Amino acid sequence: MRKSIHSPKTWAALAATGCLALASAPGHAQNTATNAGAAGSTAATADQAANAGNGQAVKELGAVTVTGSVGDLQSLDFYAPNSSVVISAKDIENQGARKLDEALQYQAGILSEPFGGDNKVEWFKIRGFDASTSLDGTPTTPNGFFVWKPEIFGVEQVEVLKGPSALEFGASETGGAVNLVTKRPHKEESLLMNAEAGHRGRLGLGIDYNGIANEAGNVYYRIVAQARRADGMQRETDMKSYYLAPSLTMDFNDRTSLTLLASIQREDGRPTNGFLSGYGTLIDTPYGKIDRRLNAGEPGFDHLKRTQISAGWLFSHKLSPDWTFTQNYKYSHLDIDQRNVFAWSSDNNRELLRGYSLTDGSTSNHYIDNRIKGHVRLGESVEILPVVGIDYLKSSTSGRNNGFGWAPNLDMFDPVYGQSFPVTALPYDLHTNQLGLYASAQARVGSHWNFNAGIRHDRARSDSLSSGTIAGYDASHNSVNVGAMYISDY
Repeated sequence: MRKSIHSPKTWAALAATGCLALASAPGHAQNTATNAGAAGSTAATADQAANAGNGQAVKELGAVTVTGSVGDLQSLDFYAPNSSVVISAKDIENQGARKLDEALQYQAGILSEPFGGDNKVEWFKIRGFDASTSLDGTPTTPNGFFVWKPEIFGVEQVEVLKGPSALEFGASETGGAVNLVTKRPHKEESLLMNAEAGHRGRLGLGIDYNGIANEAGNVYYRIVAQARRADGMQRETDMKSYYLAPSLTMDFNDRTSLTLLASIQREDGRPTNGFLSGYGTLIDTPYGKIDRRLNAGEPGFDHLKRTQISAGWLFSHKLSPDWTFTQNYKYSHLDIDQRNVFAWSSDNNRELLRGYSLTDGSTSNHYIDNRIKGHVRLGESVEILPVVGIDYLKSSTSGRNNGFGWAPNLDMFDPVYGQSFPVTALPYDLHTNQLGLYASAQARVGSHWNFNAGIRHDRARSDSLSSGTIAGYDASHNSVNVGAMYISDY
């Protein structure tokens, strides 16, 4: 990344430009469901006009919150110039999805599970590119093989923003951003229990309870728990998972609220390995085809033990009817001990050529985002939704890693396991700090025009030790976004 140096005059110009911008970047959504009425009032649709002409009731389009809608944090209404989609918990349940990549299977432009079902990690691409993943608006910062894997049962909705969105966290993948909004308390008592059983040892039990903690009804809580086990697509690839996520909301008054969120997740089992050679699968051999449930790994060697812990809060305070301060903080910690053998090619006869990967260590992240958002009306036909904020990310990873080591060949038609082989791994350390300043706004002009603009500046520093090589960077970078949308009567 190229390093940029800015003078005080440049900084002043950047700040002024951001504060005076007439629109908000799609990556930073500022308008929540509380502002949905404003969105609907400024945009007439053909259906509305037709229904009104026919004497039918006019239906108002609801708001779609995308990318980090943590309560009143980081929301984006339906009328924004980007391609986005929201997948609700009900949609996930109807699909029977048990992982994030399974939940994304039916979305346009997303390639999900290209290597088949994988019980150890998520696989998906948006428009052919990798995409960033966040949890409650907090980046999960995958560092090599140190990857966070969310529990989909604990998710209220999945928000997908397609395409580059650097204004969101300052560093995101080209494909876009996928944000998972975890389940949080609401002001009514409810209970959901589910049980599952199926072939290949599938068993599961889940509970989702929401309760009121006091007579006044201003303190309420939610407990989400899940226990599940299942065998993978290959033989001897079983996985057990346990998840517990308590949360508590306190409404101090009608202007101020605080939600506390926590979760702990544990996985233990043998990882799947869906990589196989073209020879024996797509290409015929004199010996037939590879058994589709062949385990190309080493059942006695492969294992995955992963523990994930998170804790944080969502704070919101209305400074006035039109201005709100919000804060989002999350701490996350990942411990992982994973090693697995996989096939990467063949000898074009009977044997698979194999390698192994080993990851053992932990990652800790701190992320905090402070922002002020407003709602300004300029006459009857113009309203502006400005947002200014600052966020900070600190991430540290330490452990051992070997992305590829040699493993003995395996007869793909008559596999014999248990051959010994040397296993090595080098120290892996990565420490990153990123400070971001951003300003954006959305201008709605009349019933047809929306204008968006935003600017963000990031300062990021990193030191790393990987594969015996010391590296690092000290980068300063600006991200700018502008957009315009015309909402026609059709």
